[in-house]
Amino acid sequence: MAQADPAIIARAFTDLGAQIPLISNHPTVQTLDQVQNFQEVRGQFRRHDEQFTQLQRTLDGMERGLDEMRREFRLSLDQISRDQTLLPLRLYNASCGNIAHLRYPVGVQAQAITRDNLLTFTVLECQQLAVALGLPALLPNVTVMDRRKQIASYLGVSI
Repeated sequence: MAQADPAIIARAFTDLGAQIPLISNHPTVQTLDQVQNFQEVRGQFRRHDEQFTQLQRTLDGMERGLDEMRREFRLSLDQISRDQTLLPLRLYNASCGNIAHLRYPVGVQAQAITRDNLLTFTVLECQQLAVALGLPALLPNVTVMDRRKQIASYLGVSI
């Protein structure tokens, strides 16, 4: 085997050293840099997508909360409207005497009663009148006096 000439080897290393700064300008190195930048951008996109998804969930939750608040607000307005509709009737019934006939809301077909009659109602009579007035049903173990109070309160009568 032939012996390598140290001068040739030194010249080869010198030439190679002169070309090292050119490596960063080589298209392959630039392509690798672009791929790395692309991967960073793709990672940022994934993070933004995750943030967007989380933001969408948050907004969906807020929208459901607002819908629930709107529903409750509408129910409250409906209740206020019903109470205002009954206000003249309740004022009349509150001011009439014990033997004057009580007034019912428009459309309610029930027997004419006085405040004194209401105090003598049985459980069955209270249940029938409560149904006619559209009042919520009470539990079976509720006393007859509590049933009378439910009706009296609705009609604006104190007992």
